[in-house]
Amino acid sequence: MNPTSTALMLALLSEQTTPSVVEELSDALMYVGYCLPTTTSEDDPTWLIRRIKKTALEEGGTLQTIMYPNGERRYNQSWSDRASLSYKVSSDADPDTLNITQEESS
Repeated sequence: MNPTSTALMLALLSEQTTPSVVEELSDALMYVGYCLPTTTSEDDPTWLIRRIKKTALEEGGTLQTIMYPNGERRYNQSWSDRASLSYKVSSDADPDTLNITQEESS
């Protein structure tokens, strides 16, 4: 990957990037989707999808586990497929993301 592509990907993956769509299924589960500027539909394989699972901790507070399809933080999924994908924590995850290697299906 060239430096320009790397810089663009880092910018797109940063927490400051505004999501294109957020689906909150419950207090404990949400999907967050980011699409490329060239995306024309939810079926285009140009989406980066995050699955965020919230778990209440016994000592108080909430743990958020952020997972990606197949553990890959890439713009290569369709938003319309989000519920049927298998999610894992990314190996290049943010430092504040819990590192769990167990695969989880929706």
